[in-house]
Amino acid sequence: VDPTGKAEIPEPPAEPEVKPQNITYKIKWGDTLWDIADTYYKNPWRYRKIARFNNIKNPDYIISGTTIEIPVE
Repeated sequence: VDPTGKAEIPEPPAEPEVKPQNITYKIKWGDTLWDIADTYYKNPWRYRKIARFNNIKNPDYIISGTTIEIPVE
């Protein structure tokens, strides 16, 4: 109780910040990082971000059946 006689109401605890999870994507025959970036980011020029994140040295050469992570912004 504070000096004015009113009961003190505690603040509710802050909810922990939930970070968005990266997307796991399995490459299909005919996929390109350009198309994947366009699908997930609505900007095909972001294909470099996906390539860097997955340590893909040649973005023009991706293998069907490989699983990659698409970083969430």
